[in-house]
This record gives sequence, structure tokens and C-alpha cells, in this order.
Amino acid sequence: MTDLNNPNHSCDQAYAAYQSGNRELAQHLISNILGIDSHQSRALYLQGVLYQEAGQLDAAIQSIERAIEADPVNGVYANALGELFQSQGQRQKAWQCFEKSISLNPGYARSWNNMGLLKHLENQFDQAIQCFQKAVSLNPSYAIAWNNLGAASQKQNDHKSAIQFFQKAISIAPRYPEAFFNLGISLLEVSRPGEAAGAFQKAVEIRPAYEKAVFQLGLLLQKFRNDFQALEYFQKAVELNPQHDEYARVLGDHLLVKRDWNKALEYLEKAYQLNPANPSNLARLFHGRQLLCDWGNYQHMVDDLWKFCEQAMRQGKLTPVGPFQSLTMPWSCDQLQQIARNHSAAYAIKRPISTSVNHTGPRLRIGYVSGDLYDHAVGHLLHGFFEKHDRANFEVFVYSFSPSDGSMYRKRIEEGAEHFVDVSAMDASQLTEKIRGDGIQILVDLMGYTGVFRMEVFAARPAPLQVSFLGMLGTMGATFMDYLVADPHTVSSQMECNFDEKLIRMPHSYLIAQRMEPVPSTARKYHQLPSGKFVFCSFNNAYKIEPCTFDCWMNILDRVHESVLWLSATGKIIEDNLRKNAEDRGVDPQRLIFAPFAKCDAHLERQSHADLFLDTFIYNAAATGSMALQAGLPILTLQGETFASRVGSSLLHAVGLGEMVTHSPEEYVAKAVELAGDCKKLAAIRETLRANLPDAPLFDSARFVRNLEKAFQIIWQRHLQGKAPDRIVVEE
Repeated sequence: MTDLNNPNHSCDQAYAAYQSGNRELAQHLISNILGIDSHQSRALYLQGVLYQEAGQLDAAIQSIERAIEADPVNGVYANALGELFQSQGQRQKAWQCFEKSISLNPGYARSWNNMGLLKHLENQFDQAIQCFQKAVSLNPSYAIAWNNLGAASQKQNDHKSAIQFFQKAISIAPRYPEAFFNLGISLLEVSRPGEAAGAFQKAVEIRPAYEKAVFQLGLLLQKFRNDFQALEYFQKAVELNPQHDEYARVLGDHLLVKRDWNKALEYLEKAYQLNPANPSNLARLFHGRQLLCDWGNYQHMVDDLWKFCEQAMRQGKLTPVGPFQSLTMPWSCDQLQQIARNHSAAYAIKRPISTSVNHTGPRLRIGYVSGDLYDHAVGHLLHGFFEKHDRANFEVFVYSFSPSDGSMYRKRIEEGAEHFVDVSAMDASQLTEKIRGDGIQILVDLMGYTGVFRMEVFAARPAPLQVSFLGMLGTMGATFMDYLVADPHTVSSQMECNFDEKLIRMPHSYLIAQRMEPVPSTARKYHQLPSGKFVFCSFNNAYKIEPCTFDCWMNILDRVHESVLWLSATGKIIEDNLRKNAEDRGVDPQRLIFAPFAKCDAHLERQSHADLFLDTFIYNAAATGSMALQAGLPILTLQGETFASRVGSSLLHAVGLGEMVTHSPEEYVAKAVELAGDCKKLAAIRETLRANLPDAPLFDSARFVRNLEKAFQIIWQRHLQGKAPDRIVVEE
């Protein structure tokens, strides 16, 4: 029963009901009190709190303002009014209230915390930190203020301090999910992903519907290559917030990797529909369509993406198209360099540079870094490479951050390297220290921006000289990369200005290819190929096929009657799209034949049934092209004006078939048609290729390694002489 003769006692009852969770009783008691005394400040304040919880902010403000009129020296009431104004975005009014609260009660930590929040919102992080520090000095058990202090420190990239503040908040409030989440973000920033995963996991355990933590866990699991669990967390994030475009985009991207094409495109389309103004949504949707050979609005999307990239660079943000994807775009060398520089700068500005080296022994220490040393295109190229280094003069360390797949490629690489180091469990900082501790003098990046790369390691500069080789068919655009391995064909003299590295020009090709043993032959009919018809083929990845290339291919098929085009089968939706594209160009879609996946030896053999390999234009066949050549299959290529579009030229010159390099789409089509109609000329070319193969530089890995070692010795001597990196031409 309400004690009307004692309002304070009645208010105590109302507050007790509120604190016990009985809002209905609290409201009833407050109404009774205010019916007797409409100026009872405590009752008015609690009424305002109840209105606020019910979402009736205007009524809440009126009640708190009346409470202040009744008790103008109460700092708690002034703070509460400020919080209401802050929730409405009225920052100036909120600030005035917080200042008033502190003037009335300088020791009220909550007002100091709220002032810090306003300064944080205004990006005045120094002042925010001062306010939060004042709050925790007044109330050392104020977990929320400790968390906010960490968040402000995080904004200033002081992650070491931020981690300590978040940990303090958690020690006070062990079930504080936001503090665990923020801790995870800072741990990521200092390259402690394992601990970050634990922090995100704890946040999700406390609050299973904490979508941001669920999503971050998915990203980390993806980084750790735990794809199935990552998929579960991405799906959960989308379920928790179906309107979040980033969640849908990342889920779609992840499904692309798993080749769940239909679902992937569904989520990428959804992300774009949710937020078409987000450049990343357009970039990833375009990438998905590239993979599926879906070229609707192709040129329009290409143009829009470049506009978004230019806008991002002007604003100092990362471009939505990354360095590797840019290589597949119809862009110039200058445009590719701009994008590479943009992304590399994001690493360079965050990492210290050290060029000290502890090793002074007689042998030059070379370190190779890769995540592709298994049954992968790079593993196919390199599985006989490391064993050929001269151990009298070179000590080779191979750092692999891909777990073993048990393949013969991985086994040979492990056995061939003098020091094979599995660093798959190391984070970037640990790997950096490992390389530095090993005294590596020349560190070679075999990935660039492909796959799950470790750019943070190279940005930390663990070796005096750092070289880009094989993985990235273009400039890294990085201040921390000194050299790039090229050749006379992949980078013309006019293109050199668009490479930030100094070039090491190998005498033949930048590519090293390992010869493989042939297997017993099969019959053409075994591969569903027509007997007696001309078979063009291109076993490039589908994303390398684009409208201009395909237009030329269809033109060739149209002019070479009854010929067929043999392509890699990578999914029904891709095959349907390509057949539809063929039909749209007036070509019978049944003239496209798709080869199922086959192991390397079987794939090598079946290429003998093709007559001519048609290269893609923007991004040429590299490992795929070398395999075609060693199968005795000539390649027809169109030399472009980027590294990736000149790889075919490099390979062909390295096997003595420079005549198969064309310089315009018209010449490319005419050459294909000519060879298809002149069996003697084509046979002569095939015979030249077969005769050249045993001694071809492309497949002489020992010769390649000797030349690369010459380059390493030259650049190291320059370094010892105090000379800056400069272009190197390796001569035999």
C-alpha cells in the first residue's frame, strides 16, 4: 500500500518494485504519488525512466525536466536528461546537461563517461580518453567506462593500451560481450588471431545472437581455412540480420570458394540490392559473375568499378577491386599500379621496417614464402624447384602456411627443400620473427595478393631484400618489395614505369615449369570429342574468359565449320551461361564441349587430342599453358600491355614458338582460322614444339635455378655495397 503521508517511503517502494522488474507496480505507485504531489522529484525521475524504457522519449524528457525543476541541484537528473537528448541525436543539449551534472556533482563518474561518449562520436578521441580516464579514476569498478576507454584507444591505433582496458572491463564484468568483442578486434590488429577467436567465441557464448561477433568468428575461421565452420557462422550472421549487406556479401563470396554457384550469386545479388551504393557489393557481384561467365552489363559494371576505385583513392580508402582481381579487368598497367599501391600502402603504414640480419655465414640465405605448396598450380610448377638450388652457395628455407595435403607435390617439396618450415600455425608476427631469427637475407614472396596471402609479413621487412616471384602477375605497388622476377616479354620497356619493384629480367621466361611423365594414351571418343573435326581448346579458369575473348572464339568457330571448342567443366551454371553466350553469337551451343576435372597426368595426356589451344586475352594461361605446351599442344596468344596478358608470349618464346604470338584480335582470329585450314602448317608447328621440348628453357628447371641464383648474387652484392635496388638483366 502507498504511504501517502510519507512520499519518500512511497518512492522507495516504487523504486524497489522497479528494481525487482515489476514495472507495472512501479508505474502504479508513481502515478499515486504524483496524484498527491506532482512536484515529487524522485517520482518524476522514475516516471521519466519508465517512459524511456517504453520508448516514449518526449514524455520521458518532460518528466525529467520537471524533476530538475523540482530539484535543480541534482546532478543525476541533469545527466539523465543529457542521456535522453543524446539518444535523440541532440548532442549540444546533451553536452550542456552533462556539463551541468558535473558542475553539480564533480564526482559523478557516469556524467564523465557520457561526455567521453559524445567526444568519441565527434572523433575527438584525445578528449574522449581524458573523460573516460576521469570516469574510471572516480569509479575504478566502472566496467562500461573501461570498455569505452579501450574503444577510444582503439580508434587511435593504440591497441596495446586498448587490450589492457578491455581486459580490465572483463575482470570487473566477466559476462560483458561488447568488451570481449572489442578485445577481439584489437587482438586482430596486433596479429594475435588465435586469442581474438577466443574473445569472439566468448562474446557469442554470452550472447548467442551477437551478430557482429558471430560474423567476426566466421572471418577468422575462414582465415584459418576452416571453411565448413566459417560457413556456419556466416549463415548464422545472415539469419540474425538478413538486411546487413556485408554479411550477405561475405557469405556469397565464401560460397563462391565452395563452388555453390547458385547460392553464391543469390547472396551477392542480395548484398548489392540491399546497398547498391557500397562499392564492395558491386565489386564482389562482378567477381561472382566473372566466375560464372555471366556478362550482363559487363562494360557498364567495369566503368562503374573504376569510378568507385578512383573515388576510394581520392578519399584515402581501399579500392573495392583488389590487386589480384584487377589483373582480370580490362584496365591499363597504370590503373593496375594505382590499385596495387593503394592496397600495399594499407600494410606499409602500419608496420615498422627493419632490415637487420643476424646471419653472416658463407652461404646466401634465401627464404620462400607460400600458402600454395600442395596439389595446386604453384605446387605443380615448383615441386622440383627447391631441390635444384646449389647448397654449396645457397641455404634455402621454405616457409609454408598451407597444411600438408599428402600429395606427391607436397612430399617432393618437403624433401627437396633444405629447410622446410610448416608455419601454418603461426600468425604474422610470429612468422616475421621466425624469418628474422633465421637470418634470411633475400625473402621471396610466391603469392602476391593471391589466395590467403601474408602481406603483413613482408610489410614488416624481416629481410634486407624482398622479391616478388611467380604468384603475382603484376606490380605489388609496395615500398617494401624491392624486386620482381620478369623476363624480356612479360614487361616491355614502356611498362617498367608502372612497376614499383626493380625488375630482374630472366633470360627466357619468368615461369619455371616441371616436366611430367606421360601416361598411356586414350582415344578421342573417350573424351566425347568428334572424330575428324578440328578441336580448339582452352582450359583456363572460367573467370579469365571475358566478352572480347569469347567474341573472337565464336568468330573462329563460325569461320571454321564443324570445329568445336573444348573447355573445362566447372559447374552446370557456367556451362549453361557459356552455351547461352555462344547461342547469342549465332553459334550452336553444342559445339562447346566440357572436360570434367582430371588429375594432372590424365589432363596432360588428354590435351594431345586437341589441335590448338586458344589463350585468353586479359589474363593468359600460365601453369595451364605450360602443361599444354609440354603435351605438345601449340598455344595461340594475343600479347597485351600488362604482365598477365603477356605470359603467353613469354611461354611461347621459351619453347621457340614466337610465331604463335599475335598483336590484335583480328590477327588472333585470322591466325586461328589459317591454322585450322592448313593442317601441314599446324603439323609443322607441332613438330617444332616436340623437337624443342627436350631442351626448351621453359622446362629446364636446373637452368632456371642457376639463372635465378645469379640474380640473387647480383642483388645481394649491390646491397652489401650500399647500392639501392636497380634493374637486373640475367645473362647466360
